[in-house]
Amino acid sequence: MRNRLSRLLLAFVVLAVPLPVIADPISIVAFTQSSGAAVSTIDRSDVVNNSGQNTLNSRVEMVGPGGEGLLSAASQLISVASTTEGHFAGQGSADASRIQAGSAFAEAFAVAVFSIVFDVTEAQRFDFAGNFQTLEQDADVIFQAQLFRFDDPGGTALTELFGVNAHFPSIGSPSGVADPGRYLFSVVGNATSVGSVNSGTRRGRLDFDFDLRFSDASATSPTSEPASMMLLGTGLVGLVARRRFTRKNGGVVQGAD
Repeated sequence: MRNRLSRLLLAFVVLAVPLPVIADPISIVAFTQSSGAAVSTIDRSDVVNNSGQNTLNSRVEMVGPGGEGLLSAASQLISVASTTEGHFAGQGSADASRIQAGSAFAEAFAVAVFSIVFDVTEAQRFDFAGNFQTLEQDADVIFQAQLFRFDDPGGTALTELFGVNAHFPSIGSPSGVADPGRYLFSVVGNATSVGSVNSGTRRGRLDFDFDLRFSDASATSPTSEPASMMLLGTGLVGLVARRRFTRKNGGVVQGAD
């Protein structure tokens, strides 16, 4: 009876021990994002900018000089930034077009920007993935996703850990280890249609998504293969059996004839 009470008391003591408080190894220092759209002619311009929300939309349209054609620009950004899961992700688009029948100068511009500064207190493995599609019809599009480390947390000098852009057919999946320090992760997508033409359509469109995840770097260390563990186990069993056999025969190892 006493042993049962002792075991029960021990169980309560174990349950009562407070669990250690595990600090989040990633903390956000600054987080900004914006979407913008602008159209302009030689004598007029319209601009729409939005910032500070998880879902951003900017759109502007304007009839060209003398009713010649249509200028339009639109951008969108939907993002998620979570420190508890070590996960920064989002999707967006930028679209700029000019349908112009005259020869007057005109420009359409759309941009979506995601930028986050964060601190890492324990080494973290990072894995990036994303995709983008572009449409360039006599127009320009730019996409960039970059991860930097501040050389000095209080300074402005940066070292790039990875950088991907729309000049390649796919974003790719860079990965690596982020040591303790301060970091900047940014994503920029924009489309521009500019110039003067006698007729026709010029359009640039970019659709993209991005996903940057962090995990404990120590958890990615190599582990023993199951086959290796099996060999180790059978070896230990053989060693124990050999020792017992030796003791039984007075310290003399018996061999086969």
